[in-house]
Amino acid sequence: MTEAESTAKIRIAGRKKEEGRRMKGQRKTERRSESLVAENGREAGHAAALGFFSLYFKDFSLPLFCGRY
Repeated sequence: MTEAESTAKIRIAGRKKEEGRRMKGQRKTERRSESLVAENGREAGHAAALGFFSLYFKDFSLPLFCGRY
């Protein structure tokens, strides 16, 4: 193997290594954004549930507790 061939192999290996690092960073970013989306969706779901139950209990449970239907 000549010096040029070994240098070329080293360059190719370096490029593959760099590409792997870049892909790993991209996966981390995607995972982070997915978890943020899930967290925001969960918070929105909780807010909607709380809003629904507060309206439900405000309208329907007060007459029950007061003895009127």
